[in-house]
Amino acid sequence: MALLHQILQDAIANSGLNKGDFAKACGLSRTSLFHILNGTSLPKKPTLNRISKVLKKDQEFLKHLDQLYQSELLQKFNSRSKVVKTEQEHFRARLFSKIKRKFDCSVEESRIPDFWVNSNSVEVPVFAEMRITEPYNLLGRAQSLYAKSERITKIFACVSVANSIHETYKQIFATSNLEIVTSDLLIRELNQIFGRKTSTVSGHFMVDISMD
Repeated sequence: MALLHQILQDAIANSGLNKGDFAKACGLSRTSLFHILNGTSLPKKPTLNRISKVLKKDQEFLKHLDQLYQSELLQKFNSRSKVVKTEQEHFRARLFSKIKRKFDCSVEESRIPDFWVNSNSVEVPVFAEMRITEPYNLLGRAQSLYAKSERITKIFACVSVANSIHETYKQIFATSNLEIVTSDLLIRELNQIFGRKTSTVSGHFMVDISMD
């Protein structure tokens, strides 16, 4: 099946306009049109609508064009999701390695939570979020843990970098005792919970993305 950029190449070649004039008619630069026609750039929907208008094709053709666009947009989204998932897996692995050096830590295959940090009768759940994109989803997962175990007193969501939006999330999470931390802050919090000595670092958040 032909791809969107291939269909556009053929349609523009038969439009009676050269590529420079066609780009101008669509409100595009020649460079932008070049990338669209070579498949290195997927046009935004308004751009595709302008291209369709200049082509002056029938509704059947425009419907087919839109179907191709939606299909390639979905593929692009799935591809990005895989990249994000890979980044999250790397973050999760690095975080687990860092915690494991200092504490008895086990992986939870269900990912609710990602890890358990244990000491005697104390269980501390940790979500390796990397970045928080769905705060209410995270809150729901945390609340489900409290429903399963009375031994849980605090839950941590570990992120790679502190962000100003976290102050808003902290208000949402307050009633569930769910705390957002970077990896260094998580280690300090765990040291306090398990009664270990820890160095004092000023500030509530500390940026830590290397987790060496």
